[in-house]
This record gives sequence, structure tokens and C-alpha cells, in this order.
Amino acid sequence: MPLCSGKPERAPHFRGLTCPLCWRCSGALVGAILTALLATHHSMVLGVLCGLPALVDVGIARFGIYPGSNFRRAVTGLLIGVGAYLVGG
Repeated sequence: MPLCSGKPERAPHFRGLTCPLCWRCSGALVGAILTALLATHHSMVLGVLCGLPALVDVGIARFGIYPGSNFRRAVTGLLIGVGAYLVGG
């Protein structure tokens, strides 16, 4: 994924193996797949709203207000995946 940081410290680990995607991108992939399986309609407004928490989280971490966490990256990534599917899926 070209936008993924690919940093091992920001990636899920399982039995000694490191996922090639960071927590946010892994969450986005899972969110898009689950929404594709469960969604019955698309919504541009709801899709855009789902991306806002990630934008806020990245901005807050970038400006040094507080550091990011893998849990927040996974949750905001999940919302990005849901939003991406709702907008254009």
C-alpha cells in the first residue's frame, strides 16, 4: 500500500511475524471488507464523516499534542475502511 508507513513498530505482530501493513491500514482493509459484506447502501456524507477521526488523530500526533497509539490507529483505520466503502464501494 503506497500510503502505508510500513513501520514495524506500528504494525500488528502475530507469533513472531510482522504484518506488512501498519495498524491504520490493516484497520482500513478490515473495515472495507466488513462493510462490503454487511452494508446495504452507500452514503457520501456518512463516508466522509467516518474519515474525520483519522484526520484529527493524525493532526494531533503531527503537532505533538500527544503521541499516537496503535489502538487509535486501528480504530481510525477501521473507520477509514468503512467510509471508503460507503463513499465509493
